Amino acid sequence: MASGPSRYICLICRNTIASAGAECPHCKSRLTAVVGASLQLLIAVFLAMVVFAFITYRYDQAFDAERLSRAEQQYRQARTLYDYGYYKEAVEHFSEALLVERNRFEYRLGLALALYYSKQYQEAQNQLIELRALNPTDATSNLLLARLAVRDDNIDQAISFYRTAIYGRWPQNPEQNRLKTRFELLELLEIHGTAGQVIGELLTIMQEEPANNDLAKQVAGLYLEFGAEEEAARLYRSLEERGAADAEVHEGLGRALFAMNNFQGAHDSLEKALQLGESEDAGRLHQLADEILALDPTARALSASRRYNRSRQVLERALAYVDYCINPEGDDFVGPPAPLPNSVSATLKMAQDRLEARRPSDYSEAVEANILVAENLWALRGVVCTNIIQEDEPLRYLMRSFGR
Repeated sequence: MASGPSRYICLICRNTIASAGAECPHCKSRLTAVVGASLQLLIAVFLAMVVFAFITYRYDQAFDAERLSRAEQQYRQARTLYDYGYYKEAVEHFSEALLVERNRFEYRLGLALALYYSKQYQEAQNQLIELRALNPTDATSNLLLARLAVRDDNIDQAISFYRTAIYGRWPQNPEQNRLKTRFELLELLEIHGTAGQVIGELLTIMQEEPANNDLAKQVAGLYLEFGAEEEAARLYRSLEERGAADAEVHEGLGRALFAMNNFQGAHDSLEKALQLGESEDAGRLHQLADEILALDPTARALSASRRYNRSRQVLERALAYVDYCINPEGDDFVGPPAPLPNSVSATLKMAQDRLEARRPSDYSEAVEANILVAENLWALRGVVCTNIIQEDEPLRYLMRSFGR
């Protein structure tokens, strides 16, 4: 169109009009009406776009819901297969669920568990390391990493993972799972750790579960096994005070007291255990405690003469034992005896002299002298009793209580 005055087109009848606001000669409409019609059209287009966007949004919502539903269905199938022990099949369904929702933590954990129990250890470890990076306090992933570290003989790392699992977040039954994991760690420490580590772990268990009688019995038994007799006795006595004592508790206390050289207390506890039930081990230890008590010259409530007679008996048995070590064949031995070290000869003569001596005027001094010579004889076992297996058991335990 040639340049000149501005021209406007009537949108109703398509006629050209001279200027804005002028009346169209054909349809008698002014440009304002034309502009009004244009706004109505724009509004209509805008509304159409809004409706289209809403429909698209709802369609996307429905698609996402269907997609998530399929993922959830795959996950539930995987869980069912996992619960019934079909771990390889569960791996497939967990993987299908993860194709839809890659970042769902429980889906990835389920896959790691299924991989672990289907013995695909390397794949499981890769998953678990990523999961631990996402959630360092997750107890389940730390527990599985601990087991894998044990399998790889990486004990220090396994202990670290176990401790994180114990204090981590459990999805369900936290107290039960925490205790179970502690005992799993204990089994590892019993094999690869020190007695101190085991005892420390047992102390922590009882601090967290002080009122559990069954657990206390189990822990007390482990105390005994790892040489913590005082802790075992304390725990067994607390069970007695709670009225939870049975044959097992009395026998355990008897064993602990015996190891602590409290032979009278051990005898009494073992007697209670035998009254509640037969036990070959308890019976044997009870008999041994009886023999030790009958031999002990330091027992309470003994007269001076009885104390002296017992000290002579201890000395006689120590001398007989060392004599047997020197010449185990007795009268059947032919030939000259092997020469003895001076320390051995001197102690043997001292013991013989004391046994041949007349009844002393001071029983207390004689008792102390007899016990001292018997201790010296017993200390010579390492020199003269190199190949002797049979030992005077009551005398051995009594000497232990004297400090030898």
